[in-house]
Amino acid sequence: DISGFTPLTAAIEKEYPYDVAAEVLAKHMSHALSKMVEPILNKGGDIIKFAGDAVLAVFTLDTHKTMRRASTVATCVARALSSMVIQTSDGHKLKIHCGVGLGKVLGMQVGGILGRWEYAITGEGVYGATESESHSESGQVVVDHKIAKHIEPIAKMEKIDTEPPLFRVDSIEGENDTEKIDSALQFYLKALNKSDASKLRLLAKLVRPYVPRPVLERVDGGGDIFIREHRRCTTLFIRIIGLRHESADDLPTIHKAVKTVQKEMYSFGGATLC
Repeated sequence: DISGFTPLTAAIEKEYPYDVAAEVLAKHMSHALSKMVEPILNKGGDIIKFAGDAVLAVFTLDTHKTMRRASTVATCVARALSSMVIQTSDGHKLKIHCGVGLGKVLGMQVGGILGRWEYAITGEGVYGATESESHSESGQVVVDHKIAKHIEPIAKMEKIDTEPPLFRVDSIEGENDTEKIDSALQFYLKALNKSDASKLRLLAKLVRPYVPRPVLERVDGGGDIFIREHRRCTTLFIRIIGLRHESADDLPTIHKAVKTVQKEMYSFGGATLC
């Protein structure tokens, strides 16, 4: 998560005319997120979701083979990110703070109303990461107790007074390692023959239901998909209480719940982000 983006947004809105502020903010957002993306991909991480000025990424056993290896690599990436100071073109400085969690996650393709699907993950690994992130400050990395168990021999940590315990990581061996690791997804994309038009068309068709509607409208209209829009809107945070997500057997209920939310949101002209 980026520290300082909210004050930056407020400053831009005061400094620039309304129609220019969106362009300036998008430029800063793109610059900051690109700085965050590169270290994640270089170490075999897969980015699941962008949520405002935050990124959700996973380091799986498919790529890293053992929990200790995945825990170490994810924490090293978090340390590399948290040490960054991102300088914007107009002199603002942004920093990053990270949370890292370990555990099973459930990947879900849910929704389907009006042909719009969402891919989301949930589970103890996600909860551990988000809880840890909420206790981190600018420039810090906080990990849950499961991560701490695996990295303890090679990390300098400080226990945080929480229950269950969380740990601030002040250093870890290997955090400056520059060796690149391809994730399972990156192996697939590299193997995809760019000259095979039929496979590329199929890939585009499969991805289309997950692309936000405003982007699709611009693509279909032949417009610039990178145009920035400054909209005034109301954000509604919805938490569905009581859902279980321990196994794939829980997916039908989750799927039904998300479809219900989608249906209501779309009937009022809203959009969803899971």
